[in-house]
Amino acid sequence: MSVKHPIIAVTGSSGAGTTTVMKAFQHIFRREKLKPGVVEGDAFHRFDRLGMRARLKEEESRGNTHFSHFGPEANLIEELEKLFRSYGKSGTGKIRHYLHDADEAAPYKQDPGTFTPWVDLPDNTDLLFYEGLHGGYADEKHNIAAEVDLPSSLPATRLSKRRIARMERAGKLLLLAAEEAWGQSGWKPHARIPIVLGTTSAGMTLGEAYYRQAIFKPTSQRR
Repeated sequence: MSVKHPIIAVTGSSGAGTTTVMKAFQHIFRREKLKPGVVEGDAFHRFDRLGMRARLKEEESRGNTHFSHFGPEANLIEELEKLFRSYGKSGTGKIRHYLHDADEAAPYKQDPGTFTPWVDLPDNTDLLFYEGLHGGYADEKHNIAAEVDLPSSLPATRLSKRRIARMERAGKLLLLAAEEAWGQSGWKPHARIPIVLGTTSAGMTLGEAYYRQAIFKPTSQRR
């Protein structure tokens, strides 16, 4: 993460509304006169269109029916992580474009379904904007999500300022996700419904104890 070189990632599969969100951000960028460096998630697929078709057939012949653009094997996860990290440090990085159709391919004199050559991001961008499948990806080797900026303020809670200051990124992200889920559920802010949030196995154990206490002894002091 970087205050000087912030990163915004809009992540979701096809039909999830990421394109709509992206257009909303484009309006914000124009209004605020910001110059974004735009990163397309499709540009970090490992295979072009023909290569992906061939790899899908190969995987199916092996009995693997789960190979797709969603998985890390079909994407340049390490390169995307390097881009986010490089941009956060110095506002630099390399990108390319995936040419979806003939109109996009014509200016490059390439076939649809291919990638453009890698190039440097434009100079003097105000932020990096990513839209694709893996802006929040994390596994044992890579943690792209850790390079993306979180909102400066958290949802209102009963936690003390000291506890909030000591919270790790995973906990803060969990609070933000919980607030979004709460809003989407249609529940009112005053609804006295216990919610268990946990980011580790230990957190889950404590959360279960909290939940039992909230259900069976709702008036007792909660720790």
